[in-house]
Amino acid sequence: MSGTTWVKRDEETGRLQKKYSDDAFLRAVAAREYGAQTQEVADDVGCHLNTARKRLRSLSESGEVVLLNMGGTIVSHLTEEGKRALEEQ
Repeated sequence: MSGTTWVKRDEETGRLQKKYSDDAFLRAVAAREYGAQTQEVADDVGCHLNTARKRLRSLSESGEVVLLNMGGTIVSHLTEEGKRALEEQ
C-alpha cells in the first residue's frame, strides 16, 4: 500500500503493521475547520512531512480526503466517506 510506514511484522499473521493509523491522519485533517496543510497534519500525527504527503495522497485515492492546491499549498479536507470512517472508529 502506498504511503504506509511499516514498522514490524505481526508474529501471528505475518503481516506488516502500520506505524501511523489512517485514523490518526483523518483526525488531524478533521481538527482543522478550514482544511489542513500537510505540515499541520505531520505535526499533529508526529510523523515526517514526506510520510504525511504519501498517506494523504493514499487517503485521497481511497476517497476519504480531497486534496486542494491553494496557491501552491496543498490543503486537505475530509470527504463524506472520510467522515463516516472516523465515526465508525
